[in-house]
Amino acid sequence: MCKALESVRTSFARCIMGGEPNMRLAEAALQISAEDDAVATLSTVPFPVDSYLRRIDGIAQHVRANLGAQGLLPDGGAQPDPQKVLQVAERAIFAEPASRQDSHQEA
Repeated sequence: MCKALESVRTSFARCIMGGEPNMRLAEAALQISAEDDAVATLSTVPFPVDSYLRRIDGIAQHVRANLGAQGLLPDGGAQPDPQKVLQVAERAIFAEPASRQDSHQEA
């Protein structure tokens, strides 16, 4: 097995250690994509897992900020209405990406 695939599999194993409560699901899924990319393209260029994780984190922060600005984050650790979260997330992912990219380029 090539060194890149071995590294990807090791990273994947670390993501799922400890079972479901401690699993880093997004990173695990991206590690699977990294292996698929390496096999499919025979590329020595590593799949940008960290870059995608930063993008996911950015979207999550954007959604959290929008929920807070709309008063949709309940106090005391309660969970917000899932339907509202999905609406805000859908807007963040599909309707507002250009405005987010513009603000990242200005920084």
